[in-house]
Amino acid sequence: MFLGIASFELRYQLRNPVFWVAVAVFFLLGLGLTASENVGIGTPGGVHQNAPSAIAIATGIFSLFYIFIVTAFVANAIVRDEASGFAPIVRATPVTKTQIVLGRFAGGLTVALLGFAALHIGMWVGTFMPWVDPETIGPSRFADYGWNYLIIAVPNIFMLSALLFALATIMRSMLACYVGAIAVVMGYRLAQGAVGQNLELRETFARWEPIGTGALREATRYWTQAEMNTRLVEFSGLLAFNRLWAIALGLLFLGLTLWRFSMTERAPSRRRLRKLARAEKRERESAAVVPTLGGDKVVERAVPGPHSHRIAAGADQPWAAGSGPARRRLHRHEPMAGQLGLRHLRLPDRLARRRNGSRHFLDHVAHDCGFLRR
Repeated sequence: MFLGIASFELRYQLRNPVFWVAVAVFFLLGLGLTASENVGIGTPGGVHQNAPSAIAIATGIFSLFYIFIVTAFVANAIVRDEASGFAPIVRATPVTKTQIVLGRFAGGLTVALLGFAALHIGMWVGTFMPWVDPETIGPSRFADYGWNYLIIAVPNIFMLSALLFALATIMRSMLACYVGAIAVVMGYRLAQGAVGQNLELRETFARWEPIGTGALREATRYWTQAEMNTRLVEFSGLLAFNRLWAIALGLLFLGLTLWRFSMTERAPSRRRLRKLARAEKRERESAAVVPTLGGDKVVERAVPGPHSHRIAAGADQPWAAGSGPARRRLHRHEPMAGQLGLRHLRLPDRLARRRNGSRHFLDHVAHDCGFLRR
C-alpha cells in the first residue's frame, strides 16, 4: 500500500504543470550561472564558474529558495484530500495512518528532488554554450555535480520537505505553508546578517544552521584558488555534523507529522461554526416569510435581508414540482435556500458566497432553476 500511494503521488505531481515550470526556472538559473557573466554567487575571482566549490555554494543557496517549490509538491500532498473532499473516501479504506503519511511524503519528496536536479543540469549545459569564455570554465565532471547534490541538496530538501509537511498537517492550509516558507527564508537571512563577520558566532552558526552554506564557507575558507577549482568538499568535521543535523531535523518533523496526523475528520473551527450558525439563522428567517399564492402555485416569494428581492415562479414551473429535470436541478444545488427563500434550492459553495444580489447572479440562478426574476 505504501508503494501504491507513493507511486500515485509521483505520477500526480509529474503531471502537475507546477513541476515543469519549476524545472524550467531552475534550469535557466543554472544555465545563467555558468553561461552568463552577469549572474554570479559571489565566488572569488579566478574560480571557475563550474568549479566544485562554486557548485556546492550554488546548491546551498538555491536549495533555500527552493522551499517555495517544495511547498507546492509536499504540502499540497497532505492538504489536497481535505480541499477536494476526497478525505472521507480515503478514511473509509483499509489504509493506515503511517502508510498514507509516508506514502504521500515519499512521492512529494521524490518529485522535489527531481525538480531541483534541473539546477545542476542547467549549470552543466551552460558550460557548452558557444559564447562562454573558455578561461572561466573548468573541466566538466559528473562527480562535481553528483557529490554536491548528494551532500548538500538531498539533506536540505529532505529537511525542508519534512518541515512543510508537518506544517501542512497541523494547519491544513496552503496559505499557512507559504507564510511559513517566507518566515523560514526571512529568518535565515536575518540570522545570517546578524552573525556577519562575528568570529565568536560564525562557527556556532555554521554548525547549527540547517542549510549548510555557513559550514561550506568555513570548510573552504582557507583553500587556494587551485583547490577551489579542483577539490571536492569533504564530508567530515563541521560539514558532516551540519548535514547530519539537517537530516535529524527532517526526521523530527516527519515524526511530528505522524504524531499529529489523524484519520478522523476534524471538528469545524469556531469561525466555521459561526458561519454555519449565521447561515442557519438566515434560512429560518426565509422559511418564515409567507409566500404570495396564486391558486395552488407560488406566484412570488420575498427574500428578507439587506439585498431584498422577489422571486416569481414561471407559469409552467410550479416551485414545488415533484419530478422532472427542474426538480433534479433543484436537488443538485443545495446551500442557498435561505438566500432565495426556496426551501429546496441549494447552490454550490462558490455561488453561495456571492450574496450581492447582482443581476448576473440572480439571472444565472433563475435560468438554471426555471424561475423568472422580476
